[in-house]
Amino acid sequence: STCPINAAVEVIGDQWSLLVLRDMLLQSKFRFSEFRRSDEGIATNILTARLARLQAFGLIEKHPDPDDGRGALYLPTERALDLIPVLLAAMAWSDAHQPGTAHFPGAVEGYNADPHAVSDLLKSKVRQEREALLP
Repeated sequence: STCPINAAVEVIGDQWSLLVLRDMLLQSKFRFSEFRRSDEGIATNILTARLARLQAFGLIEKHPDPDDGRGALYLPTERALDLIPVLLAAMAWSDAHQPGTAHFPGAVEGYNADPHAVSDLLKSKVRQEREALLP
């Protein structure tokens, strides 16, 4: 299919890929162990597969962890940062239509007030975190 929505769904359309991206882009999680501790309880084999898939699609890069020689850092690429508005829009939709969902303090309110400003602020924050983690 040449449908752009289908193309996006093929890359990020499964639950676990979106949750890994959420953790990375909105919660500053960059290590395998941090993703494993997420509330949704992703299985190790599924997490491994999703990280590899996101890497294959150019959304994340795997780097040696300077703090743990055995570990790795999974860092978002610019391509992944461009998904921040998508994640914020999904949060705003859930906040409006799915009562009882929790969201990140100020994120939905900020998004509703000025989506571009909040997206740009988060992109800048993630870029700074990414740069600080790389030697």
